[in-house]
Amino acid sequence: MKVIYLRKGVTLYAPNDAFVLKVKKSVKPHILLDKKEYKHCTHCNSWRGLDKFHFCSRTFDRLQPFCMDCKIALTKKPKHGKLCSGLVE
Repeated sequence: MKVIYLRKGVTLYAPNDAFVLKVKKSVKPHILLDKKEYKHCTHCNSWRGLDKFHFCSRTFDRLQPFCMDCKIALTKKPKHGKLCSGLVE
């Protein structure tokens, strides 16, 4: 794993053979791996394909910061006071 993003004490790691796409310094970059573009999910801390993110018109890349799985888990209401399976306490 190689470090590709450092800001405010936050370190982001990517696979060694990933190519980092250039973006503004204030945003997290996307990576290219095996001819497919990936984005970092801020909730589950993993790299996902761009097809795993919902549309959001307010961001620079027009994609939400959470992947679809995390977004669904965050919007589900807890049953009987328990957290959803996708949430981290």
